[in-house]
Amino acid sequence: LIYIDNFDEALSSIEEVRRSLLVALIDRKINKYMTSYDGLVKKLEKDKKITEDERDQGLEKIQKATDDGIAKIDAELKTKEAEVMAV
Repeated sequence: LIYIDNFDEALSSIEEVRRSLLVALIDRKINKYMTSYDGLVKKLEKDKKITEDERDQGLEKIQKATDDGIAKIDAELKTKEAEVMAV
C-alpha cells in the first residue's frame, strides 16, 4: 500500500488540465520506485540469495502492488473529478 500525503488537497486545488499532469507524475514516481525493487529482487537471485522461483514470485508481487497502486490513484482521480464537475 502506498500513501500519498495531501493527495486530496492537491487534486482539489489545481485546475483540470494540470490534474492529469499531476497524476502522470505520481504514476511515474510509483513506477520508478517499484522498478528499484525489481532490480533488488533480480540481484538477490543473481547472488544466489533466493531461487528463480522466489525471484519470479517477488516480481509478480511487485507488479501486482504497482498495478493496485495505480488503479487506486485512477479511482481516486475519477471520484475527485466527479466531485468537481458536480459543483
